[in-house]
Amino acid sequence: MSTKKEQLQVTQENIIGTADFISKASLLERAAKLKNLELFQNDESFCTSKPLARFPLDEGFKKSLTDYGFKIDNTRPDGILTIAFHEKRDNSLPIKLSDWWNIRKSEKPIFVLPEVDFTISDKKRAVLLRPHVTFSDVIVGSANQITHNRMAEVISSYYQKTPSIFKEMVQNNFKIIIPWKEIDAAGARTLYELFDEWAGGNKSLKEIVHSSASPFKPSPHNYDYEEIWYHYLPEQLQGNLFAQWEKQLDEFKRKLP
Repeated sequence: MSTKKEQLQVTQENIIGTADFISKASLLERAAKLKNLELFQNDESFCTSKPLARFPLDEGFKKSLTDYGFKIDNTRPDGILTIAFHEKRDNSLPIKLSDWWNIRKSEKPIFVLPEVDFTISDKKRAVLLRPHVTFSDVIVGSANQITHNRMAEVISSYYQKTPSIFKEMVQNNFKIIIPWKEIDAAGARTLYELFDEWAGGNKSLKEIVHSSASPFKPSPHNYDYEEIWYHYLPEQLQGNLFAQWEKQLDEFKRKLP
């Protein structure tokens, strides 16, 4: 019967280090390139494309918004236009998500700016693309994906020149799924996932890796490797990493009194 260390074949002697891991930002960049999209922001907190189009916030679109359940407040004395979509809140959420946009009014026309939001789904082994909408001169943007989805519906319905990828998201339950294999990352897993698999249910290994005497490098519990804790190792290198940890464990045992 095969052991867990034999599941991934070691192809050659190769010391696995931080340079071998793929960052989340890199995976998101690959997904954007696959869809011919340019990224505007790509960091640990948020990843979104540049605007796909600039549509005027005209009276016809405002009416469509109200038809879809949005509330528009154009009477504020502070020169702010508010567009909100209030749905029954999910009380299980730890925070209250904003479901409105505050837009600064001026003599310049206001534009609707459809974008694409990128996130990683470890469960689906994929990058997920979802609608994201902002406006020119926006001050506060909605943090609620349901609100963005609803706004995307209105955009797709009202503007004839809605970008095709935006329409595709709306038609596919507001998301596009890009599997790892489509961005040359099939089988990639995080350092956390890999160590959990290698250690299995061995409590002693898990105690060692949390201790200051831990011999494991790279380790998801060593702050020297904090930058890659949640980065991804290509499948072809995972066997090498398992063998590396095995060797480090053997050397650790030999040094014991």
